[in-house]
Amino acid sequence: MLTSGQSAFVAAMMKCGGNVAHAAAAIQISQRTAWRWMGLPAVKSELAGVAGDLLNRLSDDLSGHVHDAVEVLSSIMLNEAVSVAVRVSAAATILQTSARVAAVYGAPQEGGGQNAELEMIWERLRVRASAMP
Repeated sequence: MLTSGQSAFVAAMMKCGGNVAHAAAAIQISQRTAWRWMGLPAVKSELAGVAGDLLNRLSDDLSGHVHDAVEVLSSIMLNEAVSVAVRVSAAATILQTSARVAAVYGAPQEGGGQNAELEMIWERLRVRASAMP
């Protein structure tokens, strides 16, 4: 269980981007106390939980825009009225991003039970790539 000071420190850590010195100054404690608290299992656990929640919310927010981003890049890539350099740049962005996704999550396999959203993105990329002149 955290003390009120430790709870304030955890909140300050989130507001200060994880900077211990800034968080300590924000709640007017010494850096020595802040670092001591950083070593406490309860503080470590709370920081991990809060950071995990924040990361999950951010991930959810970003994933809501993935389809739109792929559609925008795909439409640019396929639009013959757009300059070749811009079309190539859009295609390169799609390919680079899909390579990063594959490196992190692995390329989806048919019926492999991978994340349905990633499978749909990969399928869109395959369709768009096959339609490129």
